[in-house]
Amino acid sequence: MNKKIYKRFLKKKKKGGMFFYKKNNINESKIDMIKKFVKEIVVKTNWDAKYRNVTNYPSSGNKIYFLIKMNKHKVPIPVPISTQKKPSLVLIFGFGGFSTSWPFEFINFLKEKYTVYPIDVNGETIEQMAKNMKIEIMKKGLFKPHVLGYSMGGFVLQELARLQKTYNFQLGKLIFLNTTCKIDKNLNMDRLEQLFPTILKDGDDFELIKRKIIEKSIELVRKEIVFGSFVVPLIKNMSSLTYDQFKNEIIQHVFENKRGQNFIDKSKLEKMKKTIAIELFNDQEIQNLLKKPEILGNMMFPKKWISFNNATSEKISKKFIDETKMDINKKHLISIFNWFNDNNNCTKKKISNNSIIITGKFDNVIQPEESKNLIKILHEKEFEIINDTAHGLVFQDPKFVAKKIDEFLSK
Repeated sequence: MNKKIYKRFLKKKKKGGMFFYKKNNINESKIDMIKKFVKEIVVKTNWDAKYRNVTNYPSSGNKIYFLIKMNKHKVPIPVPISTQKKPSLVLIFGFGGFSTSWPFEFINFLKEKYTVYPIDVNGETIEQMAKNMKIEIMKKGLFKPHVLGYSMGGFVLQELARLQKTYNFQLGKLIFLNTTCKIDKNLNMDRLEQLFPTILKDGDDFELIKRKIIEKSIELVRKEIVFGSFVVPLIKNMSSLTYDQFKNEIIQHVFENKRGQNFIDKSKLEKMKKTIAIELFNDQEIQNLLKKPEILGNMMFPKKWISFNNATSEKISKKFIDETKMDINKKHLISIFNWFNDNNNCTKKKISNNSIIITGKFDNVIQPEESKNLIKILHEKEFEIINDTAHGLVFQDPKFVAKKIDEFLSK
């Protein structure tokens, strides 16, 4: 950027840290240069600190506003605040997805009334993803953007909303889509059977899952000497069991710990379940199994809808599978486990933003009753269950969901 332009920044600085250029004083090419310069500066410096409140924000822009932030080297940095006429809407996708994973029809409908910013999550933990999301929002100069969090993106949104007071920035309305603050930790086989109906029945897929669970379980319980001597022979004998026999035995002995409760404490059992799940997810044969479009389709959509829209279900599932990256999935899975290990997610400080919770009636990934847990942490909230939809409702009927969101944001 031209040094003269930067010097004019400093000369135009006003009390309270705000200054502006009128559009007729600085052309669009110079504005682009300024924004490029600001982005470069922000990336190279530590600016994760408190920002001043903006009280007189222009609703439409014949002015370009900036905040002045002093970095650790006492160098003033101009941070642009968007003056676009359309309200901003930030989209945070869920597990294994990216900013490009949103349905085309969904984005296009929202773009008619909003400036839409799908942003990728980035970080090792849900909390770190929220901090990085906050940085992205501020780098884009968005003031009070509405934010939508889908599934795991809703976990990130909860932590993002709690950062508002800490970092003195503001969000607009919040949309929590197919998400929760607390999930049932007990391994409910009825629920797993609803999620994986093509796997959890006698056949080749079940034999593969059974063999892998037995291998991982034996490997883990051997580390607990007393518990291991009690359970390992039992697990080895399970290889000949049918699905119904297997689920009763493996769940009672290893997961629900009904018969082995004197041999291993609860904290070790929780760690063991998490480890088995991650190890299974990392296994190449299991990964190949989960890449079958019909398996993802059964997780995302109601059975009745699939029976009439099987080709659409497979097309959506295949696109998502082709785009997903297993290393990202693993990172997301671990961050989700760690976040849910903290039982305080539903008892943390409340979120004051006007919010809506939307879920599908047949969602078995995050069930409607679990989505209702969010009511505990939201001051102003609406709750809506959409009939004949499941966890993939935004893919199942993108325009309908977009209309629901627009109705809420337009109030």
